[in-house]
Amino acid sequence: MSRTTDTERATGSGPEDPAGTAGTAGKSRRRGGGRSADVSPGRTPGGSATKPAGRSAKGSSGRAQPGRRRNKSGATALARSRGAVAASVVALGIGAAISGTAIGVVMKDPDSTAAGPVNVLAPQVNPRTLTSEAFAVAGPGECLDWQSSDRGQPTDITAVQCEQPHRFEVAERVDLAEAVGNEPYPEGQRRLDLASQVCTQPMDAYTAGRAIDPAGRFSRALIPPSRAGWDAGDRSALCGIAAKELDGTSATSEQPYAVADQQRLWPQGTCVGISDQRTPSMVVDCAADHAFEVVGNVDVTQLFPEGSNPPAPADQTAMTADACYNSAVDYLGGDSERLRQSTLVPAQILPISQIAWETGSRTVNCAVMRVADPGPFAVIQGSVRNGVTIEGQQPEVPTTTEVPAPGQAQPGSAPAGDGEQAPAAVPTS
Repeated sequence: MSRTTDTERATGSGPEDPAGTAGTAGKSRRRGGGRSADVSPGRTPGGSATKPAGRSAKGSSGRAQPGRRRNKSGATALARSRGAVAASVVALGIGAAISGTAIGVVMKDPDSTAAGPVNVLAPQVNPRTLTSEAFAVAGPGECLDWQSSDRGQPTDITAVQCEQPHRFEVAERVDLAEAVGNEPYPEGQRRLDLASQVCTQPMDAYTAGRAIDPAGRFSRALIPPSRAGWDAGDRSALCGIAAKELDGTSATSEQPYAVADQQRLWPQGTCVGISDQRTPSMVVDCAADHAFEVVGNVDVTQLFPEGSNPPAPADQTAMTADACYNSAVDYLGGDSERLRQSTLVPAQILPISQIAWETGSRTVNCAVMRVADPGPFAVIQGSVRNGVTIEGQQPEVPTTTEVPAPGQAQPGSAPAGDGEQAPAAVPTS
């Protein structure tokens, strides 16, 4: 859409008047003696006569028909009409300025009833589209994805089916105007605070009592407009459910939240990185530093007693020990010796929480890892399938064929303290 510049507003020319005729409207009126354009049937807008079929331009007497002299004013009258349209658009802008930028206020809510007539007369840019077209029209139950972000703000939001990989499921569109007042663009902790402040109620209504597990793979989230949209006056935001990595960064889900498993699960062969605090972080290439490598998933329906509560975390680790060992051996093509020589320990990761249990989670990941001294995790590089280094060193293969229980030191490794083997709990959260 072409925009009317300040110069165009001052002169009355612009997209509606490309020839600048609005600037000559006063002269046209003086020459035309105040007469309006003659656009009656049989005349063109410019005032020239058209010939009806079967008749000449003259009457039976052969003389020109009355009214011919008014044709000269037709072009200037048309210019006058065009100028009036342009002047009307300018008047809209002036009126908006006088009334407190009424058009701008209307267009901050482009869905409002008042926005319709404004768009008919002077089409406006919907400030929501400055974030993205998908953001502008997204509604409850729709899913969004993006591939890049800038300081936590998605930069290429697209709409996708919720059965496809997506990062956000919309619960409700909210207005931040009252919550933020004249605050600057919200980032960091302020954005998290806003998510709790304005999204809790609409999120509770949307999830229909299906609580979000704080220890699970989903969280409440808020997508505000982009900085460009914010600067243009957009204060709408989307409240919704976002999948997240262990370190809080964005992850993807392939199901609507209503049926998705809240237990955090990764595909077989996934490696999860390690933070500076030696805790698991986000999915990385297995060649990079990582805390563990996923070797399989285990259905615990037959392993855990059914009831209103899941087993305690340590009990879950013990109950899945054999299943996780078998998953690791299968992952290595049935070669248990390769597992022994890797010195990595197979174990369940991330116990099923109370909320996840109540919402139906019955599957856990098994992974291979090593605990560190002082812990919690050792730094691994490479895939167990192709050979690993642990803390930058080749594994010291134990002298026994026994694979240690989850969390225990390898047999044959240096004793701790008084010479006895020191058990160490595998981190479970």
